[in-house]
Amino acid sequence: MAVTSKVLSPKLKTFVSSRIGIVFLAIVAIIIINQLLANRKADFEVTGQKQTKISDKTDQKDTSKFKSLFDSGAATSEKVFIKDCEDDKCFERYFKACEPATYFSGNSKTIMHYEIVKKSDNGCVMNFKYTTYPKSDWVNKIMTCTLDNAVEYKKAVANTFSDVVSGKVICSGPLYDNLIKLQHEL
Repeated sequence: MAVTSKVLSPKLKTFVSSRIGIVFLAIVAIIIINQLLANRKADFEVTGQKQTKISDKTDQKDTSKFKSLFDSGAATSEKVFIKDCEDDKCFERYFKACEPATYFSGNSKTIMHYEIVKKSDNGCVMNFKYTTYPKSDWVNKIMTCTLDNAVEYKKAVANTFSDVVSGKVICSGPLYDNLIKLQHEL
């Protein structure tokens, strides 16, 4: 109590101990807590024309992530639900429907982050990113491709990577550039 008396003026002390003061402090506390929670959820970084979730395998407990999409560089107010899938079955279901979802797959040496961005006329627009890979200059580099969602996603991914290396499919992004560079080195 001695610290409070030295820090607070008599008028402020009277206000803080009144019912209105207590309600005011409660509202301020709620606003602060709300801001802290909002900052915790702000785990997105802008990359290219859309916002991409920054995450790793251990940060997938919150499955209801939302993000804004940017079309042709112009921001929209559209909010899109993104499902954080924890297994193949979940991601396969979202891939077939071509609905926004993310999934991490791999082992201790290689972890790939898959993200279904949106539906297109030719299939699903997806981002690929290694979060763990032996070549460190390939980590966190994104490749964006359109995949045929008429087949299961694992086959579509394998076909896409095979077609990228053989030159049949054109994707975009730094990971794609690395794959093309590797192809020319071979």
